[in-house]
Amino acid sequence: MMNKKIYYLVASIIIVLYAILQTVLGISENVLINQIAPVILTVLTVGFIFLHGSLRYGIKQMLVFFVITTLISWSYENISILTGFPFGNYHYTDKLGLKILYVPIIIMPAYFGSGYLSWTIAQLIIGDYNSKPNKKNWFVIPIIATFIMVMWDFTVDPFMSTISGNWIWENGGAYFGVPFVNFVGWFICVFTIYIVYSLYLQRNKEYKAHNITKEKPYWITAVIMYALLPGFTFFKMFFANNETVKSLDGNEWSTLDIYTTQALMAIFMMWFVSLLTIIIIKNHKTE
Repeated sequence: MMNKKIYYLVASIIIVLYAILQTVLGISENVLINQIAPVILTVLTVGFIFLHGSLRYGIKQMLVFFVITTLISWSYENISILTGFPFGNYHYTDKLGLKILYVPIIIMPAYFGSGYLSWTIAQLIIGDYNSKPNKKNWFVIPIIATFIMVMWDFTVDPFMSTISGNWIWENGGAYFGVPFVNFVGWFICVFTIYIVYSLYLQRNKEYKAHNITKEKPYWITAVIMYALLPGFTFFKMFFANNETVKSLDGNEWSTLDIYTTQALMAIFMMWFVSLLTIIIIKNHKTE
């Protein structure tokens, strides 16, 4: 197993770099930075996830999680682009780089990164610190984790679509150009990922759950990473120029309104959940 000091050193470096890059993304108005920064942030998130997850599950189980997440998210995304189900009618532009069929490669790791963090927080909230959900929580954890992950999408989708144009909602939508059905689709897609992985862990008799409940700082690092996911929106609210953007349904939106709303979502949803989780960790009696 990885040396504890090495883990905390590397994890701390990633967290600091992540926070710095979120700040740069939040302050900068450079178009290139707005396109490249999310990709680098995703890479840093995935790096942290494999570092953190390998101590809980081992590399093999993390790879299984990655494969499940990639296949399910890629399938749902392509189906929706072709049919409109479950996310609605949209398409990706070329701003996020190379695609596999219709979906940029970077999208699947983004699901994986935020997905693992949301999964971990869901376990912490209900007090199940094992890497393998117990028989009572195999269904509950996926439900809670899904809600926690969809929170994140609320804080980034209008920026990534309506403002940055990384993907385009072809019929617009009430949430700053994003349709209601998108979040329903997210719930369906993410829950599918979680329930498949949960069932896999339950039925994998060769896999034994690891319990590292004594390492409270270890759990807190994951919560910090989750809290940092929407960090740029807070800075955009103060430093970004206020402009007018238009969605394809003809509605015009103030970018400042978008940034402010996303920041409010981050503060009173994601950061509240993060604070609650840290309190739960602090009050947890180690074994």
